[in-house]
Amino acid sequence: MKSGNCPKCKGRTIRTNRENQYGEDHMYLGTVGITAVRCLVYICCDCGYLEDYVEDKKALEKIRERWARV
Repeated sequence: MKSGNCPKCKGRTIRTNRENQYGEDHMYLGTVGITAVRCLVYICCDCGYLEDYVEDKKALEKIRERWARV
């Protein structure tokens, strides 16, 4: 998705919230001692597929320590 291509439908109409300054891009992770963490979101406007990325290294470390491994 970050390259501008959807892995699901191969669409190229990808949008992101990278420039969003309004706080509409937070995931709430109260169970890991984090109130909210900003997520970088990519959405394919052709099929609706989306990907979320957490870029905060401290939040990722807490998630790594406390969430179940797949």
